[in-house]
Amino acid sequence: KQWYQRRVAITAGIQKFDAITLCTGYLTKFPFMPGNLTLRCGNIVYPPNLYRGVQFVDKEGSGQGRVLYLGMYDQWYTFTLFKMQAWWAVAMTKGLLKEIVDVPLKDKLADIAKWEKKAEDMNDDCLFQRDFLLALCEDVGCHDNLDTDKQFREWFELKYTDLRTYRDHGHESNFDKLGRAPVPNTKWWVNYNDSLEAFVDNI
Repeated sequence: KQWYQRRVAITAGIQKFDAITLCTGYLTKFPFMPGNLTLRCGNIVYPPNLYRGVQFVDKEGSGQGRVLYLGMYDQWYTFTLFKMQAWWAVAMTKGLLKEIVDVPLKDKLADIAKWEKKAEDMNDDCLFQRDFLLALCEDVGCHDNLDTDKQFREWFELKYTDLRTYRDHGHESNFDKLGRAPVPNTKWWVNYNDSLEAFVDNI
């Protein structure tokens, strides 16, 4: 909180804000949050105390469902999942998910436990996260085909075959009929120029 206040004082003066977003990478540590609203977990595919993976809940009903955490997972679907979580959060705050959100606390805790058990039973983090992503899609009414498990399996095989060359392959998109993405002319292992211009010219 003190860092935040100093930063505001330096850049924009003292103002009132509706929300604060802090990006912490893979660290789930929130010293600025009250203890009863703090998410505590490691880098796992389904953190505890997050209803539908977003809304913070506990047995005491802390936060009254008004504290949301995004991107707290060990990521496979990364930006696809970020987008769906953000979509879910916006829909919730706009009151568009009342049938899903306005349920008894015990039902939310049971839903969390269901997903935690599923993650443990499946023993396949990528497939689990695919299923969770599709559940969020259903919540918000997204009908895009976001199931890329086939591409992930191909990527896994290439990565485990040769760590130096798995980036030198193209993969198919779910959203067009153009086939596989083009492969760069220069192999990743010896390509030291990561500028946008070099990437575009290398295809």
